[in-house]
Amino acid sequence: MTKVSDAGNAIMITGATHARELLSMQVPLFLCLKFLHQAVVQNNHRYQQILRDQKFYFLPAINVDGAAVVEEHWLSEHKILNKRKNMNPNLNMCDVENSGVDLNRNYGVDWTSENVANHTELCGDYWPGQEPFSEPESRAIRDFVASKKEEIKFIFNCHTSGNEFIWPFNGRDHNDIEKRAPGYLAIF
Repeated sequence: MTKVSDAGNAIMITGATHARELLSMQVPLFLCLKFLHQAVVQNNHRYQQILRDQKFYFLPAINVDGAAVVEEHWLSEHKILNKRKNMNPNLNMCDVENSGVDLNRNYGVDWTSENVANHTELCGDYWPGQEPFSEPESRAIRDFVASKKEEIKFIFNCHTSGNEFIWPFNGRDHNDIEKRAPGYLAIF
């Protein structure tokens, strides 16, 4: 195979933003293995072309410490802990299940106008943090994407919540994605 082009055609695929969504780690891992197996082991020219023309960044687990707590709870109690947030040590006034910050809501997009106005309960499921990018996990993603901004063209964040596909809309009560990005839904 030839070298991957540096012309700005990278795709980033993430999983486990929310601690309890352990299955979301499997999608980035599966896709990585699928591409490699098909291109290298099966010698599939279509997959070789994809790997030649695209660059992929796979981040199977963003919320590593939160996912570890859910896993440890499963091993000791044989129950899935209903935890979404990270394990921010400064927010330990809540029980383990509700401590931390919802990393999905800790980014700068609509942080003040939407997240804080709707989710101000510190021990609630959706606590967005004290400020945008207050958490090391969201800062790491921000910094990585900023360092690759000329090449990353699409980011696919895998979540799990039953048998459904959720259209992205940045957590707004009214999904106005079609107004903000006309034709966006037509690509699906």
